[in-house]
Amino acid sequence: PGWLWERTRGMWDFDQENYGGSYTRRESAIAEKCVERDSSLTVSPSNVSDLRGVLGPAVLRGPTCKGGTDWDTVGGTLSLLSFAMTDGQSGALQVDGVLNHGLYVSDDGEALALAGRMPASRISVEVWMA
Repeated sequence: PGWLWERTRGMWDFDQENYGGSYTRRESAIAEKCVERDSSLTVSPSNVSDLRGVLGPAVLRGPTCKGGTDWDTVGGTLSLLSFAMTDGQSGALQVDGVLNHGLYVSDDGEALALAGRMPASRISVEVWMA
């Protein structure tokens, strides 16, 4: 491993071979304001592996309230595969701000910094998009 790899905290490759795991929530965090056909949500596969192994997987959680969206189904759901694209060589993930608002690595960046898993003073983010 080289200098840059040793300083890399997270690397997520969106090829489908790096997909796995599942994310489950029992009820919406805003249940009193959210009308859903089924209050539970399971996304599988939901995780994109962190190839560096420091920050952990990037997780597709679905919306806070799935009512009135394509996520609101009984017994089925969307997953990473619903948003995956490939040209046969490179993998990509569609993030449209409507059905897919993005992936989560952590809810608490401060905890990652305190654990030494993320820099506390400087950070550089590189994203390749086509």
